[in-house]
Parts: sequence; structure tokens; C-alpha cells
Amino acid sequence: MKLSEYLNTGRIINKRGKLLIDIPLDDGETRKKGDIISILMDKGNGTFHAEDNDWAATISLTEFEWVNNK
Repeated sequence: MKLSEYLNTGRIINKRGKLLIDIPLDDGETRKKGDIISILMDKGNGTFHAEDNDWAATISLTEFEWVNNK
């Protein structure tokens, strides 16, 4: 799906989440359980696009919990 299609369907979100598990990244790094991350896009089927600083990953709803935006 193109970015413009995501924008038109309302799947772009900008909320914070806290990781419930360690997430290994392709570059060998790991995002640690408890890290606060940005959840930017609902990809459907319970998966989300997450980013923070210089990394990005697709994570599932079972791998994070929503936190309040402050």
C-alpha cells in the first residue's frame, strides 16, 4: 500500500508505546523491553510500524503496550 493510501484510510497514527519484549534488529542491535517507542502506522492484522531515532521495525500488538502521550 502506498503512503498516500495509508493517509486516506486513517492508518497513520502517532502514539507512544512501551516494549513488552526485546526486539532484535537486522543490524544486530536490540531494542530492550521497557523502551518507549513511537508507533506511527497501523499496518493491519495487529501489526504496526514502529520507529525511534535511527531504527524502524514492524511489531505486533502483543509486543508493546500503549502509553499516554505527554
